[in-house]
Amino acid sequence: MNQAGGLLTFFRSKIFLGLAAAVGVALALTIISMTLYVSSGVSRLDLSRPGFESARTKVKASAPIKSFDVNGSVNPAAIDEFMQLYQQATRDLKASSDFGDQNLEDDQLRLNPDTPPRPGP
Repeated sequence: MNQAGGLLTFFRSKIFLGLAAAVGVALALTIISMTLYVSSGVSRLDLSRPGFESARTKVKASAPIKSFDVNGSVNPAAIDEFMQLYQQATRDLKASSDFGDQNLEDDQLRLNPDTPPRPGP
């Protein structure tokens, strides 16, 4: 009888309610995120899922992305190189529209590595 009374007290305690609420919120958010993942179509693009081994082998490595060396020395040549990369990235961003559908096309997202990105309107 003492053990049943202790169990009943635990179920009425604040710690149990807090744990139950945390598990409930985590479960609800997981269900919502998985629903969005599947309904938005992103799950079809995810090559890390099981069953896509053959698709992963067909993916071609595109040209390496030129980036700025963060471990180099800071001198005028390094600053000029950084500014060139920064200005190129700025031009690429300005070439695309803010809310246009062409931003979601495969070529613009560089999902097809054979085609360079198209400038926007």
